[in-house]
Amino acid sequence: MPDHTASESESLSADDRKRALMQAVAMAVARGARVESQTTERAVLLQPKLGGLLGRRRQIMRVDDLGNVLVEDV
Repeated sequence: MPDHTASESESLSADDRKRALMQAVAMAVARGARVESQTTERAVLLQPKLGGLLGRRRQIMRVDDLGNVLVEDV
């Protein structure tokens, strides 16, 4: 009988990636981030700077085909 568990090489559907991004953005907002912009494929977030310093740092968050949430400082 074949194994029906997902393997690391299987891609997520666009809807699953969208849901994963929405969940990751919601968690970031709960930690103090602000959403600057968001599409179904990526979000631009303003994160509080570490150490309580004034200002924020900008990040781009996206989900790859395998469902990994990727965050890049810009």
